[in-house]
Amino acid sequence: MDPPTEAVNGGVTYEAESALSQSPGPSSEVFSTVPKTKSTSEVGKLRLGLVGCGSVVREIYRHLLWNSEYAADVAVVAAVDPRPDGLTAVQAWADCPSVQPESDTFEDSETITCCESVSAMLELRSAGRIELDAVLVATPDHLHEEPSVACLEAGLDVLVAKPLAHSIAAAHRMISTAQRHGRVLVVDFHKRDDPRWIEMRRQIHTGKLGDLQLAVVHMLDKLFVADPNQTPRFFASPTFVSSNTPASFLSVHMYDALLYTIRSRPMSVRATAFYGKLTGLSPVAVDSPDMVTAEVLVESGAVLQVSAAWHLPNTAHATTVQGGQFVFTNSFVELALDRPGIRSTTASGIAEINPLFLSQDDSGKFGGYGVSHPGRLLRDIARQQQNPADIDLFTAGFWTAVILEGIHSSLSRGSAGKAARTVSGHHVDLNKLLCDTLGDRIASELYQS
Repeated sequence: MDPPTEAVNGGVTYEAESALSQSPGPSSEVFSTVPKTKSTSEVGKLRLGLVGCGSVVREIYRHLLWNSEYAADVAVVAAVDPRPDGLTAVQAWADCPSVQPESDTFEDSETITCCESVSAMLELRSAGRIELDAVLVATPDHLHEEPSVACLEAGLDVLVAKPLAHSIAAAHRMISTAQRHGRVLVVDFHKRDDPRWIEMRRQIHTGKLGDLQLAVVHMLDKLFVADPNQTPRFFASPTFVSSNTPASFLSVHMYDALLYTIRSRPMSVRATAFYGKLTGLSPVAVDSPDMVTAEVLVESGAVLQVSAAWHLPNTAHATTVQGGQFVFTNSFVELALDRPGIRSTTASGIAEINPLFLSQDDSGKFGGYGVSHPGRLLRDIARQQQNPADIDLFTAGFWTAVILEGIHSSLSRGSAGKAARTVSGHHVDLNKLLCDTLGDRIASELYQS
């Protein structure tokens, strides 16, 4: 996700990230059923289950679901998280008291049912104790697959926080399950709604820029995002960063924005990883690259180079320093994504504030593309429930998942440079990777579709 916006959050307190376990559990794993302020009986409300109550909900989805123009379209009727703290946070965001009301008033109250597993939530739905239309899966990336598949198989539509999945096999299974059961599956890559990227798409599609030859893009986070010694940590577990890379957390944003814009399938990738800062942290060091850069050749012949990092000094002018340069046959274009127009200089330093991503109007409601993109997806789910549209692989984020696995495959077969500070990855043929993962027939169909 994009960084928190200083203009909205002031001094952001980073609470614990959910490390959601998807192991099956009995219906007794219902933690509590608490009152909420939103009606679940109004016509047109999408009855939503929230799966995962960690950082992405804290930073984005709580504003979307309870304090935006889209809040009137949605009723959150269930929340799933194995951590009581996560469910307590949902109660606070939804303006729910943490104590259960008296039994004589409880039956008629509007409620959010809190569970510690997806299976418990689905058992309650099967028993008629809760009514659900869709779920928002906001778990850590490697835990997107199982809850999404379980909910799709149960007849629910699914919105997934970016990326769609951590692997080709997981992404393909999720899409195949949605198609087989006739359900909606959409992914929240919110940069698609960034007005700068929208204008970039418009200019490219006019043809005046010419053909894209080279895109060089960067997305670089401040160190506090990845530093497990930060108090409080951005992520709950000190192993989150060591279990991921800047590619899985950041590069996917940019590769999706590029592929969604040019709609050209990736053919090959080669990645390089750089180490040194995170491995030297104290007292807790992290065995994860500081930065990953990858070069992707796409079907049109263009090269997409994305560099992602999470080790910039905390004094950097933006939480995420990001931008890009694009060379076309007829033009050169720059995107200054980390300079959205508001710069503050205080005793703490210089800070760029991004109201395009997240902002509040005079009434206190939240907007910005961090809210509008998932909000429109929820409205799309409501419209498509009786007649789901075909799944487009670019829109679903499938090809971004292919690039992500290709990057990790490239690095896994790479060779370490001097003092093991650089790993130079091997060239990876993504068509072959698809064949090895899904089989020749499916891979051929995907590249011919």
